[in-house]
Amino acid sequence: MEKYQYTPLPPGYSAIRLVRLQPGRPGTVLQIEIFHAKLPSNPAYEALSYSWGRSNRTHVVRVQKEMGLHHFKRKKHENTSTLGIAENLFIALQHLRHSSESRILWIDAISINQDDMDERSTEVLEMGSIYKNARQVLVWLGPSSRNSDLALQTLKRIGEAVTNNPEERWIKSHPGTWPDTLDNDTEALASHANCWLAVKEILTREWFSRLWVFQEITLARKASLVVSENCLDWGIFVLGLRWIRSSGGQLDRLIQHLDISNLFSNAIWPFLESSLNPTSKELLPMLQYTRSFRCSDPRDRLYAIRALLHPEYNKLIVPDYSSSVEEVYTNFAKEWLLQLDDAEFLRYCNLSPSFAEVDLPSWAPDWRGTEDIDFNSRCSGASQGFSTVDGNSLGIQGVLVGCLNYVTPPAEALGTEAKIREICREWRQLVSSGEYMRGESNMDVSFVEMIVGGLLSEKQPSIRKDFASLEEIKTFLAESAGIDKQIINSIITMHIRRAIQGRLLLMTTEGHFGLGPRSAKPGDRVAVILGCGVPLILRPDDLSGRDCFRVVGPCYISDIMYTEALLGPLPPGWSVRHEKLHEGDGLIFTNRDIHTQRDPRMPLLPYSWEYRYGDAAEEVEAEKLKDMKKQWFENVETRKTTYGDPRLTPELLRKGGGVAIEKLILT
Repeated sequence: MEKYQYTPLPPGYSAIRLVRLQPGRPGTVLQIEIFHAKLPSNPAYEALSYSWGRSNRTHVVRVQKEMGLHHFKRKKHENTSTLGIAENLFIALQHLRHSSESRILWIDAISINQDDMDERSTEVLEMGSIYKNARQVLVWLGPSSRNSDLALQTLKRIGEAVTNNPEERWIKSHPGTWPDTLDNDTEALASHANCWLAVKEILTREWFSRLWVFQEITLARKASLVVSENCLDWGIFVLGLRWIRSSGGQLDRLIQHLDISNLFSNAIWPFLESSLNPTSKELLPMLQYTRSFRCSDPRDRLYAIRALLHPEYNKLIVPDYSSSVEEVYTNFAKEWLLQLDDAEFLRYCNLSPSFAEVDLPSWAPDWRGTEDIDFNSRCSGASQGFSTVDGNSLGIQGVLVGCLNYVTPPAEALGTEAKIREICREWRQLVSSGEYMRGESNMDVSFVEMIVGGLLSEKQPSIRKDFASLEEIKTFLAESAGIDKQIINSIITMHIRRAIQGRLLLMTTEGHFGLGPRSAKPGDRVAVILGCGVPLILRPDDLSGRDCFRVVGPCYISDIMYTEALLGPLPPGWSVRHEKLHEGDGLIFTNRDIHTQRDPRMPLLPYSWEYRYGDAAEEVEAEKLKDMKKQWFENVETRKTTYGDPRLTPELLRKGGGVAIEKLILT
């Protein structure tokens, strides 16, 4: 029987291929029909989301003759051919096939000619529409195992008995239900260890680790999880997961080797976040969410999330499988700089020898291995990036604020609460032995802020409810674990681990201390770059010339995280924190009863510039915090609008503030 030959998709029609999976009994040959359709499709179809597994096409399906556009009615065909498919897909189709009626599916490995690079690039542009327009998305997790039925039953039982409030991020059990009983009975919670272990087992299946599936499930208007012939509605599944996550710390303490909190912090967290906010996403947070997911092609780090993004970011990514990884990553960084006037992506750069086989400029992030950069920071304020690109050199504007003179080994093996306390106490002693620029009285506060990356309840009171306070962390560091403090200690442990894992303690000749990337070393410089919210460690590149540097990675230094390097410290009585506002988040400066987005250190706006608030362009800022809308700026003469503060330009900072802004060349 001859090998199946694809008929090219007609250009310009939003054309796709659909697969009609013919009915059959278990064990019989798989038969399909492939035909062209146009989005939005008629007939209705289901889109398959699954883990490819090994790409070797070791199995075959029998393909009936391909039909053209709109030829949907089932017909008998004499001419058949064969198409090779991988084992995971072969197993999925065996289970998804109905016994007496056909099923219309969109399956990426079949619906896209994988041997045609141009078609692959083109069809990636249609992925968003394909999954949005599907009648439902079928999430194939694989065949059943010994505990898979119990896992689905557990999640269903919980998910149908709880309510989720996405705005406040809490989950509530219905009175008298099973989860309501477990909320108030630790012994009952522990007695169902088999249920929690079964859930953990299902969550470690390969599907949850794959990059492409995140886009597929986020875009789905309806979805079902499928394990063999058992199904569970995705919405019920997510509700069940959210309840388990809220109990994760307690479950981990009650059940040996469960460690489900760590699983939620990494692989499962993006799915829960996406379920709360399925609308268009910002690019850098999306790359952050998906950094732990796997993909076989490094270019898919960008391509696989494209359909989720806001159009402003979507246009920066043009799929092209004929370009190398180096070209894709470098061109993306250049497009970002040219179109957005923003240097925020520099926080994801990492001078790591483990990725040396890809030859990138140090200012182009290697998206195959970015770190978790969840620092609470606005070190350059609301400044825009001021950059120029010359070949593989990037000219940026910034200020050098310190030189490293000491670094510790990176913090590793932070598996236990005791180990985390030990590392923190060692670091605290090292900091005490140096000369801190703000004096001993401020050292404790700066140190606590550093070890959680600034993620304190005082700093983000309305954005996240699961952060510990400054005093709670001080108590945690001073004491041994107590039974009455296990829950808060578990939260603190999680946040400290997330901030310091793989990072080192650094100290500078100027009296700063902070967290730095594992590659940092004495002689490196600390820099605040306009348009980048996190300070960077730069390494002098003397071979390339004076004022040339390589980007080592981001750092956290408490004393410069809120624009101190550009504007100096806040006036006495003032404090700053992140707050949830209407139409976005923002920095709020507080002094007793005063709450404002206007930084008290800033001079008056330049001539013709005015403040604006919210989508309605209100001219006066609300007095009450609950009524505040995000601040932006308008030039009333040119009608230019921007979130970038017009006072934070290199010229005005040099002239008015006496700040030593320099042009730095990144290589």
